[in-house]
Amino acid sequence: CSSDLLSAFTTTCQSVFTGISSLGISGYQLQKPIPVTIRPDGNEFIATFFDANISTGGTTHEEAVASLQNLIADFYDDLAATPAEELGPSLRRQKNILLEFVCRT
Repeated sequence: CSSDLLSAFTTTCQSVFTGISSLGISGYQLQKPIPVTIRPDGNEFIATFFDANISTGGTTHEEAVASLQNLIADFYDDLAATPAEELGPSLRRQKNILLEFVCRT
């Protein structure tokens, strides 16, 4: 985000919709950009990948996004390694969404 965007963002307490094109972690590749919503929450920021129902926070919007990138990779690894028949409906859906966006290189 630009500093003007961040200033407007923190002043108005509005959500910012963006996309990430990389997890920033070696060994992972995105097949398409991940839509992310970042919103202020008290003294921190919450970054959310709504399609996969994954959220996390940080003290800055950059930290929240970096934390989300790591969490997406962790969820991907856990769910990709688990057979679909061992997952409930919501985890199966989450796995399918992550497989749509993320792959290992």
